[in-house]
Amino acid sequence: MMEELINNLQNTLNAIKAEIEIAQTENARKKAKIESNEYMDTREAMSFLKCCSKTLYNYRLSGLKSYKIGRKVMYRKDELRGFVNIHQA
Repeated sequence: MMEELINNLQNTLNAIKAEIEIAQTENARKKAKIESNEYMDTREAMSFLKCCSKTLYNYRLSGLKSYKIGRKVMYRKDELRGFVNIHQA
């Protein structure tokens, strides 16, 4: 009886460890994607678009996609380029 309980606890612990490893891998992948310069933070986006924070906020209201990653608002570079191309024409 006691051995069965210990085995069940060990199996549960192993399952939890596996889930933690998966979560850590996913978090590392997300962080690497952010750091790969695929995204720009608000200051970089303002510099790229040559605008102030209020204008950038208005662009977001008018359709510019942004992503909340943790506490930061981020913008994809390719979407910023597309937004510029559409609004320059």
